[in-house]
Amino acid sequence: MFIKKQNNEIKLNLKIKKIKKIKSFLGRYFFSLSRCLFIHTIGVFSQKNREIVTLICTHLDYGKITPLIPKIELPAILDTGVNIHLSELIGDDGNVTLTELACISNLIQQKSPQRIFEIGTFNGRTTLNMAYNSPESSKIYTLDLPKEALSSTKLPIGFNDKQYINKESSGTKFLKRNLNKIVQLFGDSANFNFSSFLKKMDFIFIDGSHSYDYVLSDSKIAAKLLNTDGGIILWHDYDTNYWPGVTKALNELYAQDPYFQELKHIKSTSLVYLFKRKSIQI
Repeated sequence: MFIKKQNNEIKLNLKIKKIKKIKSFLGRYFFSLSRCLFIHTIGVFSQKNREIVTLICTHLDYGKITPLIPKIELPAILDTGVNIHLSELIGDDGNVTLTELACISNLIQQKSPQRIFEIGTFNGRTTLNMAYNSPESSKIYTLDLPKEALSSTKLPIGFNDKQYINKESSGTKFLKRNLNKIVQLFGDSANFNFSSFLKKMDFIFIDGSHSYDYVLSDSKIAAKLLNTDGGIILWHDYDTNYWPGVTKALNELYAQDPYFQELKHIKSTSLVYLFKRKSIQI
């Protein structure tokens, strides 16, 4: 009798919990429904609400661009014989994943580049790990758009980019590490003076503005920066719902520009990889 009563109490408690969950969900449901009705009517005059509409479309794969770049297995480009040094394992929103960070660090260890150029510093987590895995004699030049220039860029940026540009300082992950090999640069990559870096870079990482226009521009600049003896260019955020501009731009370069015909999308990552044994003259 006692056991039966106990079982009934357990069943009753489970029912109560289920009812509470349903009531909680219905509360969120009707609140979000009312807000969506507002956002899609008079609320559409607010820039913030228009951005929410775009995010909803992105989440539901509206306008999703089919990736064209062939995939390459991650083990095919990694060297398991090298020991990588990883720092800041837990990334922030906007950082590469831990798998991507390990992949980048492995490539740096393999190729031992003397000159590295990064477009898009953000908080410097990737920069820091490239520094730890590159030779002591190497130099890493990292270019970031200061927040003061956010409203005056040469090319249009995606609204999703703004939150990563509008920050107090760039490279916070490495600023207190006293790494002399890192050189911070500031400016708009679409009109920055790259003349002193042309044909001198052994490794280039592109993770700046994710708009179609900027990815095209940064990619063509990277081709001019790469050492004529060869090197690697890496792009971040390919084939993701959040950054369709990256996929569109790299698809176009892959399909139309001979320089980029050997692009490879690294499986299990959003990284695109280009290894040049000898750069085509631009």
